[in-house]
Amino acid sequence: MNDFKIQKLTWDSTFFGYKIGKVEIKNTLNIKQLLEIIEKSSYDMVQLFSNKNLGSNFKYSPIDVKLRYSKKVGTNIKNTSCIKSVNKDIDGKLVKLAREAGIYSRYKTDKNLKLKYEDMYEIWINKSLKREFAAEVFAFQDENRTNGMVTINKKLKKAEIGLIAVDNKAQSKGIGTQLLQSVENWALKQNLENICVATQEENYNACLFYEKNNYEISDKTYIYHIWKNA
Repeated sequence: MNDFKIQKLTWDSTFFGYKIGKVEIKNTLNIKQLLEIIEKSSYDMVQLFSNKNLGSNFKYSPIDVKLRYSKKVGTNIKNTSCIKSVNKDIDGKLVKLAREAGIYSRYKTDKNLKLKYEDMYEIWINKSLKREFAAEVFAFQDENRTNGMVTINKKLKKAEIGLIAVDNKAQSKGIGTQLLQSVENWALKQNLENICVATQEENYNACLFYEKNNYEISDKTYIYHIWKNA
C-alpha cells in the first residue's frame, strides 16, 4: 500500500545543498514500506511528520516534538507603548534575537544542517522585515535599545507567530508578555479569531511562558529527519 507522497522542499534543498523532501503521515501508514521507498528515492533526506510517536521499534528517534499552542483573540486593546512596528534592523539586534529564537530548532540539532542554521534565521528575519515572510514585525524598544521582537503572519482567521525572542539580559521583565499582547492587539484590529505559535517540547521555558499567558496546546507533531544511509 502506498498512501503517502514525498514532497520536494525546494527552498530547503537549495539553501542547505541537499535534496530534501517531506512526508506527512497518519496512523495507517506502512512504515516499513515508507523507509524502503525513501531509501530508493533520489532524496538525501526526508523530513517525516507524524501525529504520533512511531515508537521504540522505529529505528529513528524524533529530532523534534513540535507543540502548537493557540489562544482566542481578546476583545480589548491593551497598552504596549514600548513596542513599535519595524522594517529595519538598524543595530543588528533583530538578527541576534532571531538566532536566539532558533536555539532549539531541529535545523540546529541536525548535525548535517547546523552550520547554516544561523544563516537561515538571519534570512528569516530580514525577509520578515521586508514583509516577504511576515505581515508584521514588532520590536520592544526601551531607551533606543531593542530587547525583544516578534514576527506575525496571517492565515485565514488566524494570526501565526513565526519568530519571538527576548534578549537574555532582559528576561523576566514582562517583555515577552507585552510582545504577545502586541500580537493580540494586531489580531484584534485585523478581525482575526485565534493566535497560534509553535515551539519545541524540549523548550520547557517557552512552553511554560505560553501556558502562563493562557495559550493551550492544540496540536502535537513528531518530526524525524531520515538521512539516506544514516
